[in-house]
Amino acid sequence: MNRLFGRSKQTPTPNLSDCIGNVEGRVESLDKKIARIDAELMKYKDQMKKMRDGPSKVEAMKVGAKEMKKAYKQVKMDQIEDLQDQLEDMMEDANEVQEALKLDALGDELLLDDDNSYLDEASSAPSIPEGVPSDSKTNKDGVLVDEFGLPQIPAT
Repeated sequence: MNRLFGRSKQTPTPNLSDCIGNVEGRVESLDKKIARIDAELMKYKDQMKKMRDGPSKVEAMKVGAKEMKKAYKQVKMDQIEDLQDQLEDMMEDANEVQEALKLDALGDELLLDDDNSYLDEASSAPSIPEGVPSDSKTNKDGVLVDEFGLPQIPAT
């Protein structure tokens, strides 16, 4: 066969120091892999610790629900409805008292007063100025006015 394909290059024969160097290189790469996998393992352990808290929380919620059910069994709806009815009656009584106090405070003279003269005064009040503000400096009485027709304070 050597005649057909030729001879291969002569490789040096392995010696003991080359084998030891090779093994040490493999050990270093394995140490790196172990450190990386160890870090990943720690991450998973932390995640598992967090997951273990979950079921205990669920148990606590179950206990809380049971306690709430016990408490609601002790509540009597009839007593609550009676209490609400009593409170409504008390509020109605309080409103009646307030109404009675208002009537007494106002007195009969305001309720029975037919005198509407105070309304006549309001209807005879001066009217609102109409039109657009003018540039005139005086009104019809000869008083100095501003652009809105209001009397001006003379400058000193």
